[in-house]
Amino acid sequence: MTQDIEAARARAEARFRKPDAPAETEAARAEREVRERTERLRAARLAQEAVKRKGAEIRAGRRGTP
Repeated sequence: MTQDIEAARARAEARFRKPDAPAETEAARAEREVRERTERLRAARLAQEAVKRKGAEIRAGRRGTP
């Protein structure tokens, strides 16, 4: 009797339970990884350009405030 009640309760809860979030697909994961890598490379390039620019200013004697 108790098992029947528990089974009915489990079925009712399963019917109204929010569906699980879909797992990240292989394509979505690959796209996210490419996007993250691109962002990291862009940040590194911008930092390198800033260092070059600062070096050029120092060499030209136009050093601004630190």
